[in-house]
Amino acid sequence: MDASNPHPNGADFPLPQSAQAALLAQMEDNAEALFEDLMRTAPRFKEDGTTLAEAKGMTGEELESWYETGYGLFQEEAWRDALTVFTYLTAHDPFDIRFTFAAGMCFQQLDDALAATVAYAQALMLDSERADIAYRLGEALADIGQTPQARSVLTMALELIRDNVDRFHHLQTPTEELLLALAAASPAA
Repeated sequence: MDASNPHPNGADFPLPQSAQAALLAQMEDNAEALFEDLMRTAPRFKEDGTTLAEAKGMTGEELESWYETGYGLFQEEAWRDALTVFTYLTAHDPFDIRFTFAAGMCFQQLDDALAATVAYAQALMLDSERADIAYRLGEALADIGQTPQARSVLTMALELIRDNVDRFHHLQTPTEELLLALAAASPAA
């Protein structure tokens, strides 16, 4: 996976502009209903892990359609609209790492490193073997001035890259370069 691409296979799934606009309009019209659904589902989620998508009977195809819409918007550099879609998806299924990771990438593109840090940390909790997530979390931590934490996570990213070099080799050089830049800017105590 390319670290700049939120789609797991690097594939391109653009939806027609009219479909994207229709889905975004549907989300905006239903914001209050979404909040009510979240509050109604919260006890079940806490009790047995039922997601909002499951409680509403949403199919995998529906979630995938939303994801493809968000991905298309991301590819068009419509970061705010893509973030809206990925946040919606994360609310509906917080266990799908793609949604949280993509939200983090949108936050990062919108220069909200703190929110990106939160999204990437959540994604890394879901899958601690993903070097791309660790790398992005390290970048975001560095951006908010958390240098020791950034170095720690980037060191972890390097270990993950070496453990899965076929998948993450493209991240080795940028990770090493960021670690060197952080070390030069703030030598370890």
